[in-house]
Amino acid sequence: MTSTTQPHDLAILAPLFRQAAILAGRAIMEIYEQTSMNIHMKTDGSPVTMADHRADEIIRDLLHANLPNLCQVSEERLEDVPLHLPDEFVLIDPLDGTKEFINRRDEFTVNLGFVREGKPLVGCVFVPAWRELFLTTSDGKATREILPPDWRASDDVILSGMTQAQIITCRDDHQIAETGLIAVGSRSHRDPQTHKLLTQLHAQHIKSYGSSLKFCMIAAGQADIYPRFAPTMQWDTAAAHAIVNAAGGFVSHVDGQGELRYGGPSWRNPYFVASSACVAWQEAM
Repeated sequence: MTSTTQPHDLAILAPLFRQAAILAGRAIMEIYEQTSMNIHMKTDGSPVTMADHRADEIIRDLLHANLPNLCQVSEERLEDVPLHLPDEFVLIDPLDGTKEFINRRDEFTVNLGFVREGKPLVGCVFVPAWRELFLTTSDGKATREILPPDWRASDDVILSGMTQAQIITCRDDHQIAETGLIAVGSRSHRDPQTHKLLTQLHAQHIKSYGSSLKFCMIAAGQADIYPRFAPTMQWDTAAAHAIVNAAGGFVSHVDGQGELRYGGPSWRNPYFVASSACVAWQEAM
């Protein structure tokens, strides 16, 4: 990686990411409600729709207009990523959970995660069908905002800022003891390793969600652990990783190598576990 001349101001990034995610979410919902989604298959066999491309264009243009020197690493534009990646960049997944989107399930998200020297510092995850937006703050907290029902028809929701956002935190050991451990996982990726770990931890409940929502449920105190023993890419996790961190949790390698780090040239994540800080999952491995 190469150094940037001047670090980006984190206080500017969070509201800008929020605006970009909401505008992208508007476009996604317009296409979501149409009869045809214009689905194509990528070279890796994964689906992509016109919603992916439209959301990506909106995010790209807004970020470039406001922060032209901020390097953008988008799932839909990897050919634009410079060979020598700067210390600061934003990882973008304009539509995470494309399969959920195609199958008319509401659990798809817009994701923007700012990375400095490999660490995710600012994260924005927007769930347009739920009107829920998860965001880190400049003072290192995590928030959850419910947008008003008319959010798509008015620009006031963007201009007013995060007036209705609530601070969220991961559950503590006392809360977990009261209900038992709550795990969260993917509908489409279940494996023996996950089953073994959750059995060892005596997980009392296992919830299924699509996309980066699994991380957000941990940050919001609605789940405690998310093991992932299946492939993911860095743009799938960076934004939500920052939110989990800000809520008091961790996203760590399963093999004990510490927190996930971000940067090229390979954009594939190792297997990981996202959890509340008080879940001693390493002892069960």
